[in-house]
Amino acid sequence: LTEATPLWQANLGQLQRALPQGCAAWDDSPFGIAMLLKTAPRACEVLYTDGRYRLYPYIRVELQDHTVVYGIHPPPPLGTELASARDQALRTLAQRIAAETAPVIVLGDMNITPYSPIYQQFRLDAGLREVGFAAWPTWSPLHGLPLLPLDRVLLRSLTGTIRTAPYLGSDHRAILLDVE
Repeated sequence: LTEATPLWQANLGQLQRALPQGCAAWDDSPFGIAMLLKTAPRACEVLYTDGRYRLYPYIRVELQDHTVVYGIHPPPPLGTELASARDQALRTLAQRIAAETAPVIVLGDMNITPYSPIYQQFRLDAGLREVGFAAWPTWSPLHGLPLLPLDRVLLRSLTGTIRTAPYLGSDHRAILLDVE
């Protein structure tokens, strides 16, 4: 879950009972993030791409089968400072992901289109490939007509298929991944 606020946490009661494992950085900002799991992982940690300021969290989970899952949400490029922070976050994440030896799943709100050279370099440096059609629009400020393909799933050493869910109160459509 991206943009995971304490209000979301309070309203996710039934879902959290169904998915009692995981870790989160619930925050009253656009940068809260949570990963809820059915079964206990080998490891689940909240890390930060910006180190000392701890503004931009991401989640790294190692599942029981050693698959590593990253939940990411780099900052949106709203001005030069946030655009630079987003680009640096993607470089930091690419290095971390590239160092993984197990199969990897990366999912989240990338805050960048698949056509960006910065995003293409992130994928190349991390050794990831898109699942599904990268240009599926998943974000709309109007909760209706999808405009931008910001939410994506990337894999390394795995195969899978994705589908999107309808808007359910967020300005993003959920993406459902079936790993084969």
